[in-house]
Amino acid sequence: MAVLWLILKILLGLVAALLALVVLALLVPVTVELAWRQESFAAWLRVLFVRVRLWPRPPQEPGDEKKGGAGEKLARLLRRRGPGAKKAPAAENAPAGAAEAQSPPADQSPPTAQPERTAAGQQQKPAGGEKPRQTGEAPFHRRLKRKLDRYAALAATAGGFVRRVLAGLTLHSVQAYLPVHGENPAETAVAVGAVWAALGASIATLGNFVKLRPGRIQVEPDYKDEHQGQASFSCKITGQLIIMVIAGIWALRRLQEEHLLPTK
Repeated sequence: MAVLWLILKILLGLVAALLALVVLALLVPVTVELAWRQESFAAWLRVLFVRVRLWPRPPQEPGDEKKGGAGEKLARLLRRRGPGAKKAPAAENAPAGAAEAQSPPADQSPPTAQPERTAAGQQQKPAGGEKPRQTGEAPFHRRLKRKLDRYAALAATAGGFVRRVLAGLTLHSVQAYLPVHGENPAETAVAVGAVWAALGASIATLGNFVKLRPGRIQVEPDYKDEHQGQASFSCKITGQLIIMVIAGIWALRRLQEEHLLPTK
């Protein structure tokens, strides 16, 4: 009895440790770092002190080709065989006698099906000639209304899920450098004002969906076109997995209440 109680305590301790790890993983902030500089883009994923590059992917070393799995080996084998290594059809390898036995004689023709006649001498119509008229089907406008209601409910659920996920994100560490050049100083000044106006509207709209922290945005008038190709932008987006999980549970419950989930 004491041994069973000890085993039960060990199992309960392992379950509690696993639950603690899952909760900790859901509460740990996850950060995506984005950086752009004139036709080059890079992205990293950071969890605590671990930083993984998402894009661009690291180049594959020459020795890694030999370490591929079964799928890569099969692809290399097919490339080596080339287009001319196709298998011959089975009919060419079959004996000649078997082909002659399968083909019917030329003077024999398959019997034709004669239409059956009733007692009155009239031919019966084939069974598939007339299809029975389906009854009990809803009118077209009702079926269309049901489909539109279903699509509207799906769109509302998807919008609520995205809105809840975005509400848990924080956009911070924004660094932007935008040189603006025009044909003359007057056009350059007007272009700088237009860029600032567009940035203000974009930041105000983005603030309705995610949390924003002040960063550094520099719009520089480039009168002599000296800073062409030096535009850059970088930011960090931080969120927690628990918010995404809660939003996913809400979306599943909403779909279940609206009877939109497939049933067995």
